This record gives sequence, structure tokens and C-alpha cells, in this order.
Amino acid sequence: MTNDEIFDLLVLNIPKNFLEPLQYIKTVDLKGSYSDSIFHSSKCTNVNLSLKVSAYYLNPAEATLCKLIDGKIYFPSLGEKGVFDPNSLPTDFQTVLVSQLQTLFPSDTFGCCSSYVECSDNRECVHPNPYYASGCMYKKNLDAGRIFYGVNKISERIEYAVVDLETPNQNNDRISAISITLVHGSAILETKSNLVNPEVPFSPHNSSLTGITQSMVHNAPTFPQIWDSIKTNLQQHIFVAHNATFDLTVLFKCSHGYCLDVPPIRYIDTLEVARNVFPDLSHHGLKPLCDALDIPLEHHHAESDSRACASLLTYFLNKGVKVDSYIHTFDGSNISVSCEKSSCDWPAHTTHAKKLSVNTQQINALLSILESVCEDGQVTEDEVDQLLAWIEAHPELSKEFPYAVIHASIQEALQDGILERHELQQLFKNFLFLLDPLSYTPTCKDADLTGKLVCLSGDFDFGTKEEITAFLEKMGATVHPSVVAKLDYLIVGNCASTEWSSGKYGNKIKKAIQLQLKGRPVQIIRESDLMDALKKCSVSL
Repeated sequence: MTNDEIFDLLVLNIPKNFLEPLQYIKTVDLKGSYSDSIFHSSKCTNVNLSLKVSAYYLNPAEATLCKLIDGKIYFPSLGEKGVFDPNSLPTDFQTVLVSQLQTLFPSDTFGCCSSYVECSDNRECVHPNPYYASGCMYKKNLDAGRIFYGVNKISERIEYAVVDLETPNQNNDRISAISITLVHGSAILETKSNLVNPEVPFSPHNSSLTGITQSMVHNAPTFPQIWDSIKTNLQQHIFVAHNATFDLTVLFKCSHGYCLDVPPIRYIDTLEVARNVFPDLSHHGLKPLCDALDIPLEHHHAESDSRACASLLTYFLNKGVKVDSYIHTFDGSNISVSCEKSSCDWPAHTTHAKKLSVNTQQINALLSILESVCEDGQVTEDEVDQLLAWIEAHPELSKEFPYAVIHASIQEALQDGILERHELQQLFKNFLFLLDPLSYTPTCKDADLTGKLVCLSGDFDFGTKEEITAFLEKMGATVHPSVVAKLDYLIVGNCASTEWSSGKYGNKIKKAIQLQLKGRPVQIIRESDLMDALKKCSVSL
């Protein structure tokens, strides 16, 4: 492996919470030869990093994380135990890497602005400048629900509210069931479950998946009727779910649809934790994890899913996983839905700013079926037969993406009339890509945008699209409003757009994938990957 490849491997193993405070991480070739008790080499490359400027860490000096010598990763402080072959990294390599990173970061007590009592009283950081406040370590305690000062002082471990939602149809903007399991320390306390009258029609697919029908919720409370108790739980605990952004997005859409205010929510995604704890597992869905850990699960039933996810959380806690380091904040204030309180039986309710066409709704139904097929980590012959039957029953969708791609891949696998194991595995990979293409997009390594034609999709962490456009043009790129055949890059923001017709992606991403299938060189790049590539080149952001 080249040093560049080893460097990329290192960065991939650094947890996200350590990457966020970094100003940059880069390689530096030493001019002289390197020698110590283990290595005597004429070539040595340091992997150096620097933290962002903050109130706590005002002048961060560049520090060396490790060395790349003779194709090996070397942590000198660990002696002989600090030498790793990048081609055969041990399972505990990330733990070793994290231990080295921790020595380069400030302590986790509190920062130096001395306002921690006031922050504790307000349950939030009161520093007027969020840029400088980002370096305060006490803010991490606040975000994690640990408060050591003032009127809200607590000494016990934080509690978690493990949530699972079920939806009545593919719009995913109303709730038909909600279950909340409370966890204190590493003990599961109680589970509270409610059927909810969503006041919209159910789809047959969702009813078959969840077992919840229209008649079952006829006398159930509506979402506004139970909102106060839900809101209290969310304010007092850390929200936990598997694939949490889905549940949070549904929650915000449903709340906004009823004109209910939802504060920003602190949350932990057990899917993210599982991917770091079990890097060798091929699938990290709730069902495969429960099967592997022998956790009881009746999938797609809110109470069972909630308790299973709570069991998964307690497994991590009992294993000593620092789940608090995975706490994020979800602010759904930019999620836009129509706010309606209709007295009719089935009010017209839209998920997106523009009403979805019948064909788009059908494609979303197809994607929902595809998700159900893939959720157990495999595709069976029976599932392929059922999927093919649905596809052939809807020929009116033949010009809609990804109908034709799914149909063609199944037909190709069935050419000889037999579905071999490797063909089923390939279908599974194809389906996963079509469900969430951004998760299977290759990492961007080229930060040179000079003369490149680019297009933007989604919402960006870095700034508004106008700010992103100005930045890219400064880097030498030309920004085009749409996806065209000559496009070099489609840059997708870290935040999903509420305008995307298919939840995970919209028309621009669809067009880019279609161009790729036709052999066009357009690349789909995630915002985070582009920014990482720019940092490697020491480009000032």
C-alpha cells in the first residue's frame, strides 16, 4: 500500500467525534532519515494533526499522531506493540488509534470561559460565539446530559429514551404507533407504547409490515393528544433509536404537520455505534444485530423494536462503549410540511413542498418494498419472485428510476432460470445501492476543482448554496444549476433536502446515477468527503 492509501485507511478508522474538532490532518515527509530502537529507515512520513482554534485551545500546535515507515503504521509511544501492518489490521486497531488521539486533545472537564454555572442553569452553552464555544469540553457534558453545577446539578448517569415509530404509509409524515423504553445507567426500566390515529389512510404494504390497520386506530388518540408526554420524555432524556434520523425526521414532520413546536433533540444512533463496535459485520440493521446477539425481536412492531434497541444500547454500555461520544443534536426546524388541522376524515396532507405525482408515490412504494426485502441482510428466491411480480404488475413505471434498473438486474440474474448464491448476493448489493446510493459512493480523493463543472444537491453543513457556490467558484469550479451530460461532479450536502422525492435522494442524484449507468464520468461526492479532501491538501475552509 502507498502512503496515501495508508493515510486514507487511518482517517477511515478515526471516529467522527474526533474528526470534528480537527483543523486539519495531513502527511509530512521527514527530510532526514528516522532511527529509533525499532526502525532504522531513510524514509519516514509523519501523520500530523491540529485542532481548530477555540476558547479552550487558543494556539493548537501541530502534533504527530503516528508515523508511516516501510509500509507500516508506527506509534512510537507504544514501542513494539505500536507497529501495525495496514494490510492486516487487528480488530482492536481503532481502540489503539483512539487512545493515541485522546492524548492530543484537551481534558473533558470544562473549558476556561468560567461560565459553566450559568451554562448548567440554562442546560446549554451560553458563549456568544459558537465557533469559540466549540472548544469547551464542558459543553460536551451539557450535550451528553451531564450537569455538575447550578440548579440542575445531577450526579447520576444520564437516562435514555429508546424510541421506535411506525408509520401508516410511505409518506412517513404521520405516526401510527410509538414506543418509548426508558434506560437508566445500563438497566432497562419500562416501556410505554401507544397506538396513534394518524388521521390519514393506511397503505396495504405498511399494514402488512406493522400489523396495524385502519380499524385498530379508530379510537386511538391523535398525535397532538399524546404530544405533551412525548415532549417531556424527549426533554428529560437522550433520544436513542436504530437509524435515528429516520425516526427523528418522521417525528418532526408529524409535529410540524400539526403545527407543534419541537425543540432540537439530543440523540444517539445505535446504528452508528454498531458500525464502529462491529466493523467486521457485513450488515448492521436491527434484525441482523439482534440475531447475532440473541436479542428477542418481533421486527416492525414498535414495542418490540424499542425494547430490542434498548437491549442493544445496554449491551454497548455493559461492554464499556462510551456511547455519550456518539451524541448529536437534531434540529428539524428546516423540515417543511403543510400545517393542517382539517376536520374531514382524511385531510390532504403533503410531505414535501410540492405534491408528489402518482408515479413518484408508486416508486416510493417500490423502494419501501425493496427496503423490506433487504432488512434481514439477504435476498431470497421467494423475495425476488415477489418483487418481480410487483414490477411486472406496474409497467406504467418503466420510465421511472430505479424501476428499469431493478427490472434489468433481476432479468439478468434469471437468464439461465436459476438464481445462484452469488447472483442473490449481487442483487442484494444492487438493491442496497439503489436504496441509499450516497452510502455506497466512493470516497473523494481529488480536491482539485480547477476547470470542473459541478452541481449542488441537498442542504449543506458548510453554508447556504449561495455560499457553497461562491466557495467552489473561488476554487476554480463552474457551478451548473442542473445535472448535464458534461458534469464532472454532483456534490451532495450532508443534510437531506426536504424536497427530495424519495427521501434518501432526489432527481439530481437519480439523473447522475443514470448518467453513470450510461458510462458517463460524472462523480457523486458527499460534502463531508470533499471537505476532508480539501483539508488533506491544507486548503483553508
